[in-house]
Amino acid sequence: MLYALDANELVGLWRARVVPRMDGAEMLSVLYRTDADVVRRILPPPLEPVPDPLALVYVARFEHTNFGVAYGEAGLALACRLGRTVGFYPVFMPVDDDTALVAGREIYGFPKKLAERITLTRVGDDVEARVVRRGHELLHLRGSVLGHAAPGDLDGFAPAHAGERRLRAFLTKYSVAPSTRALDLWPRLVEQETLVRPCEAPRTVAVTVRLGTSPTDPLDLLPVHEVRTAVVGRYDLTLQPGRVVRRMWRIWRVLPRLLFKNEVVTELLARSDEARADDPGDG
Repeated sequence: MLYALDANELVGLWRARVVPRMDGAEMLSVLYRTDADVVRRILPPPLEPVPDPLALVYVARFEHTNFGVAYGEAGLALACRLGRTVGFYPVFMPVDDDTALVAGREIYGFPKKLAERITLTRVGDDVEARVVRRGHELLHLRGSVLGHAAPGDLDGFAPAHAGERRLRAFLTKYSVAPSTRALDLWPRLVEQETLVRPCEAPRTVAVTVRLGTSPTDPLDLLPVHEVRTAVVGRYDLTLQPGRVVRRMWRIWRVLPRLLFKNEVVTELLARSDEARADDPGDG
């Protein structure tokens, strides 16, 4: 019974563990140079900026998965390092399916949120992608295919290692206690890799990137100074299990950089600003 699994159902569930796969996923990925000071301010310790302040933005359609849903996803992530290990720290990750949202947030710690519209279209050599969330167009990518991508064009976001391309993410997990005044899961830093296997020859794209903004998604804080690489293609993606690599003990340095995942914070900050403005003794 779904609401109270019996022993046989639990054993069957354990044996049926699924390694998430998205086959033939269509993705438009852009690597661009952004503001170094903003990146430094956003990254939670112990993550550190890389010398070149790069951001990865992408839009994808996952039409064939092994976990029962088809969905759209987008993301904006900042290049960073943990010691000598380089990866990306996602700060924006909308999806248009709640199953993908719950699994991504609760298992791995991806900062997934629901969006009303995530589209990626290719007509001839023209490529266009859009993300609309809470009535705001937050991301608009538009470009034209130039030609076949060289192997190095994928290295910026999915470098090759031991014959496989891997996209590495650094993620944070924490949980607010029911009292709302404490944490019942102390922040953890998670490392997770996704195997990226092109199933058609990726193409480079001459692209323009327009970042929107809203109270809950201020993407314009990470401006596009220079597009380094833009690639469109189809890939077979396999999410590898994540692992906790650090406990984040410096709570007062870390927590302010993690609360963006909870959008109630936006409303509470707005109320706090209003209260200060209405306080005749303030200032």
